[in-house]
This record gives sequence, structure tokens and C-alpha cells, in this order.
Amino acid sequence: MKFLVIEDDPGHAVLISRMLKKLFPTCAIETNQEIAGVLARDDFQQFTAVLSDLTLPDAEGLNRVRLLSDHMPKIPLIVLTSLVDEQMALQALENGAQDYLSKHEILSEGSAGEDKLRRAIHYSIQRQESQRENQRLVQQLTESKKLLETKNKRLEELCETSQRFVDNVSHEFRTPLTVIKEYSSLIRDGVIGDVNDEQVAMLNVIDDRTDDLNTMVDDLLDFSRLEAGLLGMYQQECMLEDIIKYLFPSLRRKAAVRNVVLELEIPDDLPCIWCDSEKIGRVIINLVVNAIKFCGEPGRVKLWALANDVDREVQVGVSDNGPGIPQEKLAEIFNRFEQHVTNVRQSTKGFGLGLGIAKELVDLNLGQMEVQSELGMGSDFIFTIPYAEYDEILQRQFTAIRKENSNSAEICVVSLRAKDVTDECDLTDLGMLLQQDLRRHDQLFRVNPRHWLAVLSMPPLELSGFTQRIENDRREISRNRPKGDLPEIEIKYRGSWQLLECSEEQVLAAIHASYADEEALHVCPT
Repeated sequence: MKFLVIEDDPGHAVLISRMLKKLFPTCAIETNQEIAGVLARDDFQQFTAVLSDLTLPDAEGLNRVRLLSDHMPKIPLIVLTSLVDEQMALQALENGAQDYLSKHEILSEGSAGEDKLRRAIHYSIQRQESQRENQRLVQQLTESKKLLETKNKRLEELCETSQRFVDNVSHEFRTPLTVIKEYSSLIRDGVIGDVNDEQVAMLNVIDDRTDDLNTMVDDLLDFSRLEAGLLGMYQQECMLEDIIKYLFPSLRRKAAVRNVVLELEIPDDLPCIWCDSEKIGRVIINLVVNAIKFCGEPGRVKLWALANDVDREVQVGVSDNGPGIPQEKLAEIFNRFEQHVTNVRQSTKGFGLGLGIAKELVDLNLGQMEVQSELGMGSDFIFTIPYAEYDEILQRQFTAIRKENSNSAEICVVSLRAKDVTDECDLTDLGMLLQQDLRRHDQLFRVNPRHWLAVLSMPPLELSGFTQRIENDRREISRNRPKGDLPEIEIKYRGSWQLLECSEEQVLAAIHASYADEEALHVCPT
């Protein structure tokens, strides 16, 4: 250890040096009476600490402290003074000193004074080392922040480029596929001349393969948007019968091309469900097409559904009479780019995305998917969709948020009201606007025609960003809207809850209580 003592009183310099030698017998000590000579040096790194009087001939008070601190920022500085002034002590510390001691106390109090000086030196060295480490960490964090910002910007550019590439390629695929499908339909329907049964069968194969390619394009688009977090959801009250009624004719034609019997077993009294009908339709298409590809000879596939009042959900299943899936492969069947290899009916290769995307779409719709299979006995792919019941939907939403955010699962609830509007077209457009601004685990309920409730997976601090996003999108849409500006939206904060600290029942009760003076909460058709 080596100390530098700056003291213009020779007697005090000697006493302080003796005390340092007593406290640190192996230390070296240098003394100096003026600050100018000290500042002219460039070898400060050799000193463990500097002890300096507050008043020197060529510099006084805080000016001296600032000069020494600026000139040797990495060396602990302890100020010694004959004055006892708490205000001056605080100012000395603010200007770079690590400690402030009264010379009278340390030189006249014997062992107690020695202890004060020892502690001051010890803690000053520790504080200086902590400051250096903090400065190093701050610099490291600053550099890391700049690097992360640069990388994030690059990733955003790459993500946007890849998304644009997939969208462009998908568009380029769809254009010729649409032409092929339309022309084959014209020929098959005899618009340009009679065709025999064999030709019709071949044209049906063209139509079927065109649909396969369209499905692959849909899979690519869904995969890309899921990866980028850009896959929009529009969940609302639906009837499963309506979804299947729209899809079933094309699925039956596809099955017929491959000589597969497609059966339908859907009860007439299924309850309303809560989902994005387009996304659930994609799930059904992928499961049925997969079953048709892998069913046995002769092929039989059944699309069925039943209500589960206990779990408040509708179960939808696709069953086939194919070769089945080995038990060790069941855990992998929903992995992306994973295809179960078999020699049955797999004349069309895909990307191995269909089942994985189907499962993710079910998850986004607050359901679950499973597969039951036995070798030689076929397979059953089953997924669930929740009933259109407010509490049931929110309980599933809370579970999904907790699962994904195990450290901080917070929700923020707001009401959104359309101002001065009665036109249903305006209200419909507003609902679509609100839906597009939701994130993965958000939910939007239409309480009445002019009023929505949003349960958002975010802390209150992020609410201003959500509000600003809605207003920016409303203005942007209004600029190009033939019917004029969309109505303004009044957003009212209802409350926020930390899901890891509250039970689902407590949160639901609190949300209901916030509406006690207005209207009962329920799922209203959108």
C-alpha cells in the first residue's frame, strides 16, 4: 500500500504519516504541501489512497476537491479538515471525495481516532472500487444496448423482408393456381364442349392437386405470420355447424377424388362457441386432408363433434381407418416439418407444417388438441373449442397467460365505447379495428352494440401504447374510408390484476364488480 498525504502544516503531516505507519506497517507514504506539484504528476496509479487537507496555499475548499478528483478519478480521496461542517462534508462528497474527516478527531482521540481513520480508508477503497465497477458495468451495458439496438433493427428488417418475401411468393403461387382451377372447372363443366367421365375424373384430380398446393401456400403464410407474431385473430360467437357447412362440399369432393368415404356426424343442438371461424376452418381442413392422405383401403374418414357440458367446450374430431401412429411418434406428430412416414396413400408431399400449425391455431383459440392412435386401428385427432361464455373464456385466457409468463402474468382491463354512432357498418368496422390491435393473449368482448370490453395481457404502464395504437390506426383507416371518418373511441381503465397473486375467481369477481353500476357482462354477438 502507498499513500499520498497533501498537508501544508508540517506537524499535521508528520502526525498523519505516523498514524498511517501504525495502522499499515508495510505501507509507503509520500507528502506534499501544495496541490500544483501533485497535479503535475502522472503516476497516481501507484497510490492506494490520497489524504488531503481541505485548505492549501494554492487551492481552497471544494475547488481543491474537484481538481484532485478530476485529475485522479480512479484513486480514493479522503478530505481532512480542521473544521467540523456537515454541509461542507456533503459538498465534498458530491464533488468527488470518498470521505470527510476532522483532523482534530483522528489526531486527539487516540485509538478511537485511529479506528476512524482505518475505517475511512477501508471504506473509501471499497467505495472507489464499487464506483469503478459500476462505471465499467454502465459502459458495458451502454455498449450492449447499442449492439442490441443494432441487431434488433437488423432482425426487424430481416423479419419484414422475409414476411414480404413469403407474401409475394404466396401471391405469385395463387395467381397461376387460380387460373388452373378456373380453367379446369370450365372444361369439367362442359362450357367449351362435352367431356367424358374419364376426362372429368382427371380434371377432378387437377382440381384436387390445385387445392393441395393452395393448402401448402396457406401453411406457409400461417407459419411465417406465427413466427413473426403477425397472425391476426378475430374471435367471436360462432356456430360450428356454419363453419362445417361452408367447408364440407370441397372436402367431400377431395375425398371422392381419392375414393375415400367422408362421413359427417354433427349434432343439431351444439351450443355457440367462441373462436376465429376462419382459423378453426383451417384446422378442420388440415386434419381432414391429413386423414384422407393417410387412411386405409378402402378409405373412411369421419368428421364429428359433440358437446362437453362438464368442461364447457365442444370437441371436434377427425377419425380415419389408416395404419395408425406408433406410440413413440405421437409426441412428435405436431412438430413443424415433421411428417409420419408411411407407404399408404401419401402421393402428395407437403412441408410437414399442417398438423403443427393446426395445433397452434387451436391453442390461439383457447382450446387443446390431442391425437389417439393404435397401430392397425387408425387415428383420432381431437381438438376443443370453448363455449361462448364470458367466464369460461377468461379462465382459459388467464391459464394461457400464466403458462407463457411464469414470472409476471398481469392483465389490464379497459372498456371501449364508440362515440356518437348508431350506424351498424361503422360499428362493425370499429370492431374489426379493435380486433386487429390485439396481441396473442388478449380478448375482446362486445358488451352491447356500442361498447366493448378488452382484457389485455399487459401491465397498466403499457396501456398508453395500446391507446395510441388504436387512435393511430383509426386515423389511418379514416383517411381512405369512402364512408368518412370512423367514430372516436372512448377508452376507460377498469383495473389491473397480477394473475400470480390472485385466483381466477377473484379476478373475475373484481371485473364483474367494476360493471356493477352499469350492465351485466356477457358475450354479445359481434
